[in-house]
Amino acid sequence: MEQIYEKTNFVMSALTSRIIGCAIKVHKALGPGYEEAYYQKALIIELIAAGLNVKREVEFDVYYEGQQLGTKRVDLVVEDCLVELKAKKGLDELDAAQVVSYLKASGYPLALLINFGGVKVQTKRFANTLGRCLRQTIQEASAPHTLQRLSDSENKEPTCPR
Repeated sequence: MEQIYEKTNFVMSALTSRIIGCAIKVHKALGPGYEEAYYQKALIIELIAAGLNVKREVEFDVYYEGQQLGTKRVDLVVEDCLVELKAKKGLDELDAAQVVSYLKASGYPLALLINFGGVKVQTKRFANTLGRCLRQTIQEASAPHTLQRLSDSENKEPTCPR
């Protein structure tokens, strides 16, 4: 039986729930300790298997005062959601600031920051609303890889829908 983890007042919560479920599945299989590229490749496999449209290393233009400064690249775009991946001990303010900058510059409505480097997967959600980016922490899936259901306080095992 497929379980849906979403908080309905979040923008595109069904999509982010599916992406997070796939990330947790990858982390369960690989565990911590690999380079980011391994998690990226494995996550792409899971996202495609889940029927999601995935683009890797997507570039977007960066402007200042109407002048193009250059381009930046985000790890993944899943449907209409930017996904930035990390594989380090923990996330810090600079990681969040990077994602907010990418979100504002790209114009996408939503971004996820996913860290595979710890004992548990860390995810942070950012919404681009009216030119402002708001961080919404989704969850930290703790061993044995359970996820707090976002619509209530019940703990259940997440799934990567296929």
